[in-house]
Amino acid sequence: MAWKTRSGHRYYYRTRWQDGRSQTIYYGRGAEAEKQAQQDADRHREKQTRRARLLADEARVAAAELLLHQLTDWTAVLTMATLLLTGHYNHHGTWRRKAFLP
Repeated sequence: MAWKTRSGHRYYYRTRWQDGRSQTIYYGRGAEAEKQAQQDADRHREKQTRRARLLADEARVAAAELLLHQLTDWTAVLTMATLLLTGHYNHHGTWRRKAFLP
């Protein structure tokens, strides 16, 4: 998608991939070329807008995931503190209640 200048005149070309090969389409310099250039610019703008929305969504998800991880960490700390205060101990990853001798 480019305007190229040749012999002092601007010509519009569009390049696309088809069957693994680059194909150049010539539109010239008239009304059809202006129309195609405007359509390409509109498509490009839409693509940029979609990309910006996607990045914003990803940022919101990342912030929510960070809060979730922090909540999970604090929950684990509070659970451990509660178990320790109620007389439990951690035996190779399993929480057990201490046996009190009289």
